[in-house]
Amino acid sequence: MGRTARPGPRPISRAAPTGNRSCSALRSSPAGWATTRTTRRSARFSSRTMRRTRVMTATGCSSPARITRRCTANTATRSIARSAMARRWESRRCNNRMATARRLFGAAAAALIVCVSGAAFAAETAALYHAYWAGLSAGDIRLVLRDEPSGYRDEIAIRSAGLPRLITRFQGTATAEGRLAADRPPEPSHYEAHYNLRKARDRYLNIPFARKAGTVIAERGPGDTSKKPPLPEEFRKNVLDPLSALTAIRHELRRGNRASFTVPVYDGARRFNVAAQVLPKKDGDRALHLRLTLSPIAGFKGETSDDGDPDNAPRPVDLMITDDARLLPLSIEVSVAYLPLVVELAKSCDNASACSW
Repeated sequence: MGRTARPGPRPISRAAPTGNRSCSALRSSPAGWATTRTTRRSARFSSRTMRRTRVMTATGCSSPARITRRCTANTATRSIARSAMARRWESRRCNNRMATARRLFGAAAAALIVCVSGAAFAAETAALYHAYWAGLSAGDIRLVLRDEPSGYRDEIAIRSAGLPRLITRFQGTATAEGRLAADRPPEPSHYEAHYNLRKARDRYLNIPFARKAGTVIAERGPGDTSKKPPLPEEFRKNVLDPLSALTAIRHELRRGNRASFTVPVYDGARRFNVAAQVLPKKDGDRALHLRLTLSPIAGFKGETSDDGDPDNAPRPVDLMITDDARLLPLSIEVSVAYLPLVVELAKSCDNASACSW
């Protein structure tokens, strides 16, 4: 007896393939119209089938079909033709055009990713810092800077470590937000800080900024735990909170100021100016070096202050900041209790979620 033909796979779809015109002219059983799943199943058993059967499976026809020179193919078999060991395109020119299209698509996708990443990076920058006092570990700082075309929001978290932690038990967070414009300094709208000290727990500083007669006044908001009265209004006009002061420095540098400028600051108890001078770059310098001078105005020694009366002498601060679009602080050095306090960048991130403790 002659060998009987092996039955084909059970039909799943009776729809004819759409790519090859020759298939429609041939009489075939419904088993010939293989879908993608059936074709993949057939490809796994290709080693047991004849060469002709493999070609038939790849083209979706039950009999040999003529290969057309057009850049078209069966949609179901196109994705698995390589697995079925069949040629996808007969024309080399067709293959070249498809390869070029894939390269162009890949380049466009890469450019889109870069643009989106650049936009997100420009809007939000985060960093972790480590502080050293007299060469010993003093604490950790987490900084988040969000800059938008019309506004900003800054966040900072500080926790003491080592000897300072034993002495002060300090830890705190602060946020600042406000409006930005290219032709004028930042205008803060709100600043608040939560902090703990060894002898002062659950302290809260709330400073809303209100517009009055063309000026911006720093007020004392509800829930503020400050015990002493605020400074007279003349010292609270057109000032910035400490976090917004950093935004103002970055804003001046972003505008191209490489000379000097002054930032008026009010921290809820003290009023002082930050005089900034951009030092000339040396050969090989890739960062900006700023010499800051904190000049007391009111609320210092002999005046009102909740946290004691600091010395009213000017205090120099050295600031290193990246000379790029981020303008990210790299290091800060200042003298505290006649000993150097150095804050150094430990890690920079594209967003806040990537910079967590």
